[in-house]
Amino acid sequence: MKIINLVKSSRRLLGRSSVINLCRHIASQGNTQHHKVLVSKSLNIYENLALEDWLYENTDFNKETILLLWHNSPCVVFGRHQNPWIECNVPYCEKFGVDLVRRKSGGGTVYHDEGNLNCSFMMKQSLYNRRRNLQLVVDALTYKWNTPLSINDRDDILLLDKYKISGTASKLGRNKTYHHFTLLYNVDTLRLKSILHSNLDGTISNATRSIPAPVMNLVDLVPDIDFSSLVNVISERFVEDTESSVVEYVDPADKSAFPGINKHLAELKAWNWIFAKTPPFSISRTFQNEFSRTITFLEVSLDVTKGKIHNLDLKVTPPTMIDSKVFIALSVGMEETQFTLNEISKKLSSVKMEWITSRLYTVETHAILDWTLLCIIETVALHHGRTPSQNTDNNSEKTYLNNNESQATW
Repeated sequence: MKIINLVKSSRRLLGRSSVINLCRHIASQGNTQHHKVLVSKSLNIYENLALEDWLYENTDFNKETILLLWHNSPCVVFGRHQNPWIECNVPYCEKFGVDLVRRKSGGGTVYHDEGNLNCSFMMKQSLYNRRRNLQLVVDALTYKWNTPLSINDRDDILLLDKYKISGTASKLGRNKTYHHFTLLYNVDTLRLKSILHSNLDGTISNATRSIPAPVMNLVDLVPDIDFSSLVNVISERFVEDTESSVVEYVDPADKSAFPGINKHLAELKAWNWIFAKTPPFSISRTFQNEFSRTITFLEVSLDVTKGKIHNLDLKVTPPTMIDSKVFIALSVGMEETQFTLNEISKKLSSVKMEWITSRLYTVETHAILDWTLLCIIETVALHHGRTPSQNTDNNSEKTYLNNNESQATW
């Protein structure tokens, strides 16, 4: 009756054609949108994020809403505005083949392996609701396994109101969005804590920082949970009460199904995206050593912008017999050097050869100059393990390196 009266009054105010359009709009709001669940067959983080980007770019979300589910082999995924060198142990990841990737959304850094389910809710902007997506998953798991789950004010899913099992992030476009989050069910938590522990000290940065939180696996309470059971339970809840739905397993490497996906894949794997997109940051360290029974302090500071070193500055206290040309050559030689161990090592070797050629590297100066190079390597912290304390000459003059303990983040 209320709708009939609304139509009659609208006809008097708007006219017949406008009323028809209004009725069509009202009717369209009740239409059930097509729901699709896509489950990736790939364990490659680059392929899975490339698939997410491809779907975001090529799907008409006015017609359908997508839930993309996947899991990965070991990798570290950090937010668009984060610093990977601060968020995780980059040298460890490079040494042991743990992939590093910068995603397109914000948020904090997470460790993935095959014991972590990733959920990405992709839809038009008007339907965007992070809390609803999280509640769908919580309700599905609680109904199936009676798991004690809750959602906190930061949109994290907690187990037993304490342990974080899900971190969340979003990308909002003009007319479309995606909201993705993790779900820890059987992750290697020891490796997670080891990797999400930076070995870089003395940094100053405006990059988004991850917030530490205790974590726990779902299998600790429900031993029979696995990837397949989670996919089935969450998919069923996502497509229920919809007139049109589909669950499909897909291969992101299938170029016929996803034409142009290689463009997204290449971007995600590029060093310029993973590392050079890091917000500018600075590093400052102070080292102490003893030369000829005199305590010597060396202050090393540098800036890193777009993944390259700038403004290397070295200050020695008290002043030594070292010619100022030594440190000038070092600062100039390191300018614009890519922030990788290989490039830094090559530049330092080149500078040392320049010192030797210029007769600045002598019997009297070699100990403090070698120590200076060692301190720079320690400052950038890109080696696969801490530089050990070592003797600088036969007089047992030891090098002392200040090491601050970091807290693992998740």
